[in-house]
Amino acid sequence: MKKIYLCIFKMIMRQKTTAILLILTMFATCIMGQIPAGYYNDAIGKSGYALQSALCQIIGNHNIVGYNELWYYYQFTDLKPDSTIWDIYTDPYCSFGIDDHGATGNAECVTYNREHAFCQSWFGGTSEPPVSDLHHIFPVSSWINSYRNNYPYGEVMTPDRQFQNGSKWGKNTFVSTVDQTPSGTAFEPIDEYKGDVARAIFYMSTRYMFEDSNFCTDASVAPMTLRSQLRPWALEMLKNWHIVDPVSQKEIDRNNAIYNIQHNRNPYIDHPQLVNLVWGNDSVQNVFDPGFIPVSHIHIKDLIIPNTTTIVIKFDTTIVPTSVTNHSNYTISNGIKIDSVNPTQSDALTIHLQNMLTPGYPYYMIVRNIQSVNGYFLQDTSLSFVYGYSSKHQPIVSWTFDTTLSAPNTPKVIAADINGTGFAATLFLEGSNGASDFNQENSFNEITTYPGTRIGDPRISNAYDGRALAITGSYTNGKSLVWKFSSQYWENLIITLANRRTPTGFFMHTWEYSLDGTKFDTLYNVTTVADSLNLFELKTIDLQQYNQFNRQQQIFLRLTIDSAYSVSGNNRFDNFTVFAQKCSDKYVYNDTILTNQPYEKYGFQIPPINGVGSLVFTRETEMEAACDSTVILNLTIATDTTHTNDNLNEVLRRSTPQLIIYPNPAKQSCKIKLTDMEDYNTQLLMQITTPTGQIILSRMENPNPFTGEIEFHAESLPYGIYLVTISGKNFTARGKMVIVK
Repeated sequence: MKKIYLCIFKMIMRQKTTAILLILTMFATCIMGQIPAGYYNDAIGKSGYALQSALCQIIGNHNIVGYNELWYYYQFTDLKPDSTIWDIYTDPYCSFGIDDHGATGNAECVTYNREHAFCQSWFGGTSEPPVSDLHHIFPVSSWINSYRNNYPYGEVMTPDRQFQNGSKWGKNTFVSTVDQTPSGTAFEPIDEYKGDVARAIFYMSTRYMFEDSNFCTDASVAPMTLRSQLRPWALEMLKNWHIVDPVSQKEIDRNNAIYNIQHNRNPYIDHPQLVNLVWGNDSVQNVFDPGFIPVSHIHIKDLIIPNTTTIVIKFDTTIVPTSVTNHSNYTISNGIKIDSVNPTQSDALTIHLQNMLTPGYPYYMIVRNIQSVNGYFLQDTSLSFVYGYSSKHQPIVSWTFDTTLSAPNTPKVIAADINGTGFAATLFLEGSNGASDFNQENSFNEITTYPGTRIGDPRISNAYDGRALAITGSYTNGKSLVWKFSSQYWENLIITLANRRTPTGFFMHTWEYSLDGTKFDTLYNVTTVADSLNLFELKTIDLQQYNQFNRQQQIFLRLTIDSAYSVSGNNRFDNFTVFAQKCSDKYVYNDTILTNQPYEKYGFQIPPINGVGSLVFTRETEMEAACDSTVILNLTIATDTTHTNDNLNEVLRRSTPQLIIYPNPAKQSCKIKLTDMEDYNTQLLMQITTPTGQIILSRMENPNPFTGEIEFHAESLPYGIYLVTISGKNFTARGKMVIVK
């Protein structure tokens, strides 16, 4: 009853003159709150167009509220626990009070406005009821709302503007497999709210499918929609977003609150499977049944990306080769196009790409319709990945320029903002270490500072635009910048940097390296000039093939810029970041003990072994300011009279624990099982990391003493691939875990 009283209390405090009848009505609807029994009965047994039509009849004729009343109702539909407005375009950066609505303003967090996900120009302006239908009208930053305007949603690889929480505005780079995607301006929300937007638009297509005679048909005005229905490219993209961002508790609560007000629901939040039953292949095989839980007998087991143009997917069962080659079974974000798909093994396929993956850039991929030999089809599955980094790569040095630059004075010696190496990391522009001396006279500044970007910012959770270093003017042609840093305890270097250029800026970059700061050699096949004008782009220098960069106390990278042809032309640089793997030294020891004797040397603690022969033990030690250590022990177990191998296979099996994760991929929970351990009654360290090495979880676990299982609840993890590491006293075991939603 506490929740009901709160609902009434808020109404009375907000509008003291409200009639008793209205209060009692709201009291009744506050009680309901969930899907009413039998609400979707008329849709059961249907699929495709018939299902969409039935849903339209169920959710139609809703209680219409006035457009100006939305300000009032947002306190019930879109309020965070801290009583601020939940804005999907700025969350978590802006904190709007319920009354902070109004004019556009000139920044993100000034005021909020009413955002029609299904634009007003697409349905005819101010007509009721779509103009005030809460299901698709979100409270968002007025300033960002003015940028989104009437543009479609899309995917933006290189934004003209990126907002604080990562939402982007710029050229649409979504690649459709079924239709031509409009290449104009689009708005992309962050992944966490892509599904919210998609399901709001699915609602509109269903609610108004028989009331859309005045809706727009002109693709130049409504590029996503044809009257109420979605154009093929938009339907494909929004179906992907529906998979990438599953229904959240926020959406469920908002749906329930809107039902209390409008007396209709968004069916695609209540039953997410309806999307594929209305618009997907499930409409051919299945019909709507609210209690049906689909059983999939085929899962993705592994995702391997050996180079920039190849993706390998492995399954947990044998697949039908003819189900693999259809390009429309796969969608890859950020403008990646597919050249060919081929079955390469009985349980694997290889995707060859037309254009290259960018190292360090996040992607998502949707895989669907792959058939196993037992007749089952793969459920639509979302995978996220970052190409080019192993699970052990991490940022060790970065110049984000956010704390080292200040306008208008730009220092000629700039220390790294982030430095985890323990050695000096410096950018030189004053004539030393092979760098040029840049002019800073008042009449012409060759170096200055401009607003930066969060593209390539290694501070993923709290990235922000900050400042960027700018090199300016044709007078600067032929001059060089030098970055100095250390890789003393690191290997397999990858460097990423964000770069943008003006039309008359430097369109030639030459990279060189040195280990002493005097003799420089050329780095060939390195391209870091921005392809687009006035847009930041992420560029990569992959140094993993150069062993000479491993474990060096000092490395100098020199960039020479050239071919600017005006005094105002410039290049801007931001988020110059060095990624690397911690180096690992290998120590090998050979030793002999008698059977049934314990062994405690070189950091090993091995219990007595009943058997004879040779065994191999391995342990790893993570070092703070040195290379990590891998210690290998070749141990011979002997007696005074024999060197036979009695019981050795059993001993070896028990001495090398293996890690098994199932189910894998996992949705809500999975079990992590250790096999081949002699004693499960011990405490173990479990770590879960992202492909880029970010530690998501690190804690001690006690496995089941009888089965060796650790139960892990994965609901809080976003979709993607994770590395699971279990460490015990004498071993470390690793495995990959795929999370799907």
